[in-house]
Amino acid sequence: MFPIRRIAIGPEDKAWGVGSVVKELGRLRKIWATSGAYIWKNVLVALAEELVHETDPFLEHDIPAGEGGLTRRKFSNKGQFPESPSEFTSEFPNYADGDVLITFAAKGVYKLHAYTLRANSVVFNGLLNPNNIRSPTGKGKKSNIRFRIEYVPVGEDDDIGEFRLLALTLRQHPNVKANTQLVLDNQNGKSTAAYARYRDFDNLFRVMYNQDAIVVEDDDMGSTLAGCMGLLEVAEKTRAVRVVSPVIEHALLRRGQVLYRSIQSNPIAWSDLAMRIKSGRLFEESIIHLVGQWQSLTWREKAYLATDVRSLCERKHEDLKAIKKSIDLRLLGLYPAELLLPLDETPGRNKYSSKIYMWMALCYFRQWLAQSLAEGQGWSAPDGGARLYRKLAAGQGAYLDGGDMQNFHRYFPMSHKAQSCLEERVARIKQEATGIVAELMSDQSQLDQRPAPVDYLTCCSVDRTEYPWATAAAPLKDPASPAVISNLPHPPTPPPWPPAADTPPRTSRSRSRSSSPLSGSRTASTPTSHRSRSPFLDPRLRGA
Repeated sequence: MFPIRRIAIGPEDKAWGVGSVVKELGRLRKIWATSGAYIWKNVLVALAEELVHETDPFLEHDIPAGEGGLTRRKFSNKGQFPESPSEFTSEFPNYADGDVLITFAAKGVYKLHAYTLRANSVVFNGLLNPNNIRSPTGKGKKSNIRFRIEYVPVGEDDDIGEFRLLALTLRQHPNVKANTQLVLDNQNGKSTAAYARYRDFDNLFRVMYNQDAIVVEDDDMGSTLAGCMGLLEVAEKTRAVRVVSPVIEHALLRRGQVLYRSIQSNPIAWSDLAMRIKSGRLFEESIIHLVGQWQSLTWREKAYLATDVRSLCERKHEDLKAIKKSIDLRLLGLYPAELLLPLDETPGRNKYSSKIYMWMALCYFRQWLAQSLAEGQGWSAPDGGARLYRKLAAGQGAYLDGGDMQNFHRYFPMSHKAQSCLEERVARIKQEATGIVAELMSDQSQLDQRPAPVDYLTCCSVDRTEYPWATAAAPLKDPASPAVISNLPHPPTPPPWPPAADTPPRTSRSRSRSSSPLSGSRTASTPTSHRSRSPFLDPRLRGA
């Protein structure tokens, strides 16, 4: 045990206080540097007990010190909480030293700190400018309140209002007892949408003060998403997204497979949300599903993607398509190793005749593969060839099974022994084909596909350097130099919009999709700004 003096706060040594504790910390500085990090916990616990005992009247007397001279104390079962409200310490949302009074509908009052609000919100940083301080008069002269802000609703009940700075006058006593919880009546025609909006601001202030935001009320994904979207919207209004992004991401990731199944059902909307909160995990998951479904998405659905997201998806799709074409060529040019003969020999007829069954099996396999590709089951299929490539990866009885072989022998009869030899050679070729398509079978998504596999490939991977916000935040050199500017890469040219007349919308797909991925209506023809309307109004996502 490390050496430490007994810092007891008792009748015999009342001189010990915070200053003495600090001196003791200085004495232990060198010991901490050499003893290792494992003693930090014990040291801090001991010092915390001394400081709490000095100021807390609800602790019992000292009990005998433990090993190493550390004093251990315990809480009394009586009087752990003060009986009078005046004895409570200041806590959220009513801080005794708060200098900003924020009022919501005359029923929810917050007494907060200007420096906290300015540090977390660009809007509050402008409102709480030192030049805007309102000097109180009358009863307010003795108060520490320097700013009084009122929230004014605008438009519909679910619209986000604005904050207005008010003057502190004699009749507006600033030293108001703030509510410990935002309470709003739902009477006299008040809408629940208005209450939800006020609750979003309550969560925003809680996040600013490292309090637990109430965004998850039950196990329903819809309510969790509604709480997160409400918090994000008020954060965007006050320009405090940087503060709430980790809270929203954590609340969503807690939903586990429910979240990932929702992303799979509507990756366009989720990519929008991931961009707004700059969540790498949500963005990667959305891109993986977007690239997998790219050939089945209509041009209208793709138009709802942000320009950076669409460019990334197109590039990833082209890369994946090139890999698929390369794999198709390798499969069509597959020769089992036992068919290859040394180049320095001139084989006779018996060399080839002894491997007739392998040649027959190879011919049979190529005929099946070529027919599948000709039918459009390869990379050009709506599913990107997922069904075909998964058959090749599974091997065994996934294709060219016993029934197919019997149908083959109807046209090319063989003895039972010859049939067994041919089936054994076909199994060998299947095994080699499995290794060729293994690259496409890697699952990069977090979705558990064992209960219900998706009908497309999820082998796309996204690097952190490919995040749109990471690219935008990359530092540039001095723009004053013309040489540097000429060397900067040109941004990719966005695809023409609307599409040319010779590329009409595809209407022959058997898989029906809504014209707008963000709403249930088919009448929408133009993208809607994500700031004016939530992208999660899609009933497909609501029902996830």
